[in-house]
Amino acid sequence: MTIIAAAIGPKGAAIASDSFGISEIIAVDYGSKIIQLTEDVYTGFAGPYIIEQWLRRELGRILTATEAPHWSEKDWRIFIEDAWAGWRNSMREDGNGRVDQEGSMCLPCVALIVWPGGIFELGVDGAVLRPTDNCTAIGGGTELALGAMYALSKQAPVTRVRVAIEAAMKYSLACGGRIHIIRIPKPRKEVL
Repeated sequence: MTIIAAAIGPKGAAIASDSFGISEIIAVDYGSKIIQLTEDVYTGFAGPYIIEQWLRRELGRILTATEAPHWSEKDWRIFIEDAWAGWRNSMREDGNGRVDQEGSMCLPCVALIVWPGGIFELGVDGAVLRPTDNCTAIGGGTELALGAMYALSKQAPVTRVRVAIEAAMKYSLACGGRIHIIRIPKPRKEVL
C-alpha cells in the first residue's frame, strides 16, 4: 500500500508520499510516488506501475502543451474527468481493473492532481472529487493522514502533509519507508 497527502494554502501547495509498497509477499521501497507533470503540476498515485506510465505519458504531454496552471477550476475538472474516463476505458479494453456488482469499472489505482490553486482526487470508481477542506489523502492510512491535516489546518501545506504522512506511517501497517515532500509555490506575479 501507500499514502499520498496533499494540501493547498494561500502561498501554494504541497504533496507528500511514503515509499512503501508490497510486491507479491514482500515489502519494497518504491521511492517517491509523486510525479512532476509540468513546472507546477504534480500527481501522486497509489496502484500498479502502469498508472505511472499513463500519468507521465498522457497527462504530462497534454499539460505541457497547454496553459493548464492558469485554467479555471471548471477547465481543470473537465480536463481531468475526460482524462480519467479515457484511462478507465483503456483499462477495460486491456482487461485490467475489475467490474463491480453494478457493472461499473473499478480501477486498480487512485491518484491526486495538485497545483498551487487546487487539488483533485481521482477515485477507483472514476469519480473526480475536489476536496472542500483544501487537503486530501489517498491510500492506506487515509483517515490518520486526514485527521493530522485537520488538526493542523492553520499550518502551511508542507507542514500539514509531512505530519499527515508521519502519522500514517506510525499507525498504519500499510505505510512506511521514507517520506517524499514537494512544495509547490504560487507563481509570482510580475510587477510592471
